[in-house]
Amino acid sequence: MKIASPIFTAEEICRRQSAVINKLNEEDCFIALSFHNSYYLSGLPMLQWGRFAATILFKDGRHVLIIPEFETGAAAIESPITAIHTYRD
Repeated sequence: MKIASPIFTAEEICRRQSAVINKLNEEDCFIALSFHNSYYLSGLPMLQWGRFAATILFKDGRHVLIIPEFETGAAAIESPITAIHTYRD
């Protein structure tokens, strides 16, 4: 069985994240709440269907992904973000 590979490289996701972080002034973090913005900054194309997803980018690199519990496996493959917090729906 072939293991899936991410759609975007970790380098591309990190480039996107850095571009956002570099725009921060005195803010400690940037929170992407919409599916599309979260996908752009995390690399995770989760099944949205009204579900909440958030990507939080911290200046110090402690990025966090908040997703439905059943997306944990996909996040491990698709996103370079390793701090994943889940919820059940």
